[in-house]
Amino acid sequence: MARRAAEGAVSISRAISDDLFGLQSLTVLGFIELSVGDFEAADRHLRPLPAWLVSHGWEEPTDFAWANAIESLVGIGELGAAR
Repeated sequence: MARRAAEGAVSISRAISDDLFGLQSLTVLGFIELSVGDFEAADRHLRPLPAWLVSHGWEEPTDFAWANAIESLVGIGELGAAR
């Protein structure tokens, strides 16, 4: 149910061109995948988010998107990228 709701939120964000809502929704999807131990799926959702945040002047590494993206990279063994 949570995954379906987050996927719906991503679809809505794309339909209305709301990038920040989309980022938050992708972060939720990534967190769901981390929670069930699917690091590859989490990485697909989370990998682009830190670059998007930096490109928009949001360089706070304690933001939940950063922590989840780093965790997914560690989970798939990409320690250099996680660093």
